[in-house]
Amino acid sequence: MGLVHEFTDWRVGLVQRLGFLDGYEVYASVALVVLALALFAAADSRKRP
Repeated sequence: MGLVHEFTDWRVGLVQRLGFLDGYEVYASVALVVLALALFAAADSRKRP
């Protein structure tokens, strides 16, 4: 949602509400997307019993 906010100016998302990320919203949003993809990949790679 942070990237949607940056490109459409909608007032949604968590990253925009954090004051210490002021000016780095796009980088933080991209980092959160990469983290989510890594977590999904790690969860998917676990063997199921």
